[in-house]
Amino acid sequence: MNRIKVIFTLLFTIWLISVIALYIAISDTLENSIQSLNEFSQSQEYRRSIFAESSNPPFFYVKSKKRKTDVTCSETQKIDPNPCCKTLYYWGSGKCGSTTLASLLKHKPPDFNKYDPTSGFVDAGKELCLGKSSKRVSSCQKGCNNEQKMFLLDACPRHSGKSEAKVLACRNPKARFVMLIRDPVARAISEINDNYIRFGGSGNLEQLKTAGNTFYHLSRYYEMTMNFLEYFDSDQILFVQIEALKDSRSTQTTMDAIFAHYGLPHRDIGYARLNDNHVAKKYKLPSNETLETIRKILMKDTEKFRNLTGVKFKWIV
Repeated sequence: MNRIKVIFTLLFTIWLISVIALYIAISDTLENSIQSLNEFSQSQEYRRSIFAESSNPPFFYVKSKKRKTDVTCSETQKIDPNPCCKTLYYWGSGKCGSTTLASLLKHKPPDFNKYDPTSGFVDAGKELCLGKSSKRVSSCQKGCNNEQKMFLLDACPRHSGKSEAKVLACRNPKARFVMLIRDPVARAISEINDNYIRFGGSGNLEQLKTAGNTFYHLSRYYEMTMNFLEYFDSDQILFVQIEALKDSRSTQTTMDAIFAHYGLPHRDIGYARLNDNHVAKKYKLPSNETLETIRKILMKDTEKFRNLTGVKFKWIV
């Protein structure tokens, strides 16, 4: 009887040690993940290494796909509110460097903090959200009075659903889009912090434990991409990993790809400083438990996005 107790005690001790070791390993991994989120834009070497493999390109198109649905539009739906401009769009892209890219497209180098009249763009707001409205930009009228149309950038992060895709497909079936992406976990955390720092939101990261939370919406890249492909062909949208605009050696190459995709003339771009909120003291990071929950919630959509694109993203999910 004593021998059985000794064996049982020994087995239980081994099991307990294994559980503790596993917990420490997971905790260390999550701690490192949180730390990497906090230092996301600090290391040039980190940013260079993530694109070292050809299976993880800085920008790409998805596999050749034709639109799923040929949209039927009324004559009213076909009316472009800004026919005298050539409108270029973002798809999704919220908290993925959208402000930085808009500045690189429209503003004057080397600081990119003031509008550049020679950029070819009209001086209009960034988030026109024409997929949800019929806003007219008065300065577009100049394009009807000259031989060459001006470009109009609609960098609306709320273009992500089938309803917006249908509206834009009716108005401009040949439109060109850029979708900026980053680690979807880091993106969701960044959106909550942006809402907290800039707009007085609660900043409570525990709300991300609920899968239906709206802060997840723009991190579901597969779902947003399929909404787009309902009404547009795959060659109409260029995907750009935002880290490619953080590394001074890849910024120009990436911007050249964006210029070519949009049909824009070449511009010389120097080092781009991103609009990073997480360097602020108020920036909040999740607990290990919350981070693991976020990873699990976004895992299925992210895996589908990897399969769709064939890209091996260096993400923590």
